[in-house]
Amino acid sequence: MLRSLVGSEMCIRDRWSEVVDVSRGAQPGIMTTLHGHGLLMLEARASKTWFGDGLSFLGEQQQRAVSEALSSATGKFSEVDSLIVASPVPVGFLSPASTKKMMGIVDDLKGLWGAYHRDLYNFVGDLLAWKRAKPGRELVVAGGDVHLGAHSDLFLDGKYFCGQLTTSAIHNERLGYLSLIHI
Repeated sequence: MLRSLVGSEMCIRDRWSEVVDVSRGAQPGIMTTLHGHGLLMLEARASKTWFGDGLSFLGEQQQRAVSEALSSATGKFSEVDSLIVASPVPVGFLSPASTKKMMGIVDDLKGLWGAYHRDLYNFVGDLLAWKRAKPGRELVVAGGDVHLGAHSDLFLDGKYFCGQLTTSAIHNERLGYLSLIHI
C-alpha cells in the first residue's frame, strides 16, 4: 500500500513539472491529460500581476493557448471525452451585470469571471465548441475563492452545459456553535 501511495505521489509531482516557468515570460497554466481525461488548470493571478494591464482574466497569451487546446481538430484535448477545468473562481457564479453593479461595494468581485465578461463569453464559447465537437463529452468545472461550497449544474440557453464544483473556505472567523465550544 505504501509503495503505491509513494508511486502516486511521484506521478503527481511529475505532472507539476509541466507548469510553465513564468520567470521566462510564459503565461502559466497546465493543460495535460491524466488517465485519458483532460485536465485544464487555469491561472488568473499572473495575467493581472505580471502580464498585460489587468484588463483580461487569463491574459491574451493563456487565452489563446486555452482556445488552441480546446480546438476540435488538433487541440490538446481533441482526443479526450471528459475534461476537468480547474479555475481560480467559479465560471458560473454571478452574472457580469451583477458583478459590475456590486464591484464598487465588494472589491473582491473584481477577481471574478463576471468582471471580465468578454473573456467569460469567449472561454465558455470555447468549452461549448469542444463539448459539441463530439457527442457524449463530459465537462466539469471546479473553482473556489468565493467563501462557499456548492455543486451546481450550469445551463446555456436552457440546456445542460456542465457540472460545477465550488470549494473554498466558508469564513475566516469562528461561527455560531463552534465559537461557543472554542474550536
